[in-house]
Amino acid sequence: GLKAQRDSLAAAIKSDRQKLNYEIFGNKTTETSGVMGYGPYAKRKEAELKQREQNLDTLTADVRQMEKFVDGRKQFDGLMTEKLYTSKQLDSLSNIAGFADRNWALGQLSFNADGSKDFNTAMAVTFIGLLFIFFECLPVFVKLMSARGSYDHAVENEEVVQKHLSDKDRDMEITVADQIQDTRVSIRSQQRLDDLRARE
Repeated sequence: GLKAQRDSLAAAIKSDRQKLNYEIFGNKTTETSGVMGYGPYAKRKEAELKQREQNLDTLTADVRQMEKFVDGRKQFDGLMTEKLYTSKQLDSLSNIAGFADRNWALGQLSFNADGSKDFNTAMAVTFIGLLFIFFECLPVFVKLMSARGSYDHAVENEEVVQKHLSDKDRDMEITVADQIQDTRVSIRSQQRLDDLRARE
């Protein structure tokens, strides 16, 4: 990007300035003549250096303009006023948020930032909800649509047996209760007769 070009150009200018100093002060390197003084080679180096510095100034201005545009866009989008949380803070907030908060947040997905209803998202949320309901009811639908099998027959037989046993238990309890009642009546009658005889 522009910042990388600016940094690269700044590094190149720094290197060229050092080479110019070497040329002026007579330090011989692979790229300098080693002749002390402000000669034609030094003048040419200085001209190149000035040209690069002008390019750097232009590039720096472009970078500043781009940064200003980005900052303006952030301000327009409201990013400057948004509170940004770290991952740890987000985890902490998600632990605090209860079912009502999460349900409210899901409900807000159907609305745009300006408060208008987002039809596409609302339809997607509705579709997903209906899909979950369908999956929940699917086993029941499959069972209702399938033919009776051996398991159904076995369950029905088990129910018949249980009903029959229950009826027999009822009959037995009734018979036992009747016999107990007869015995109690007989005993009570005998006690009354014994009491009457004792009084005579």
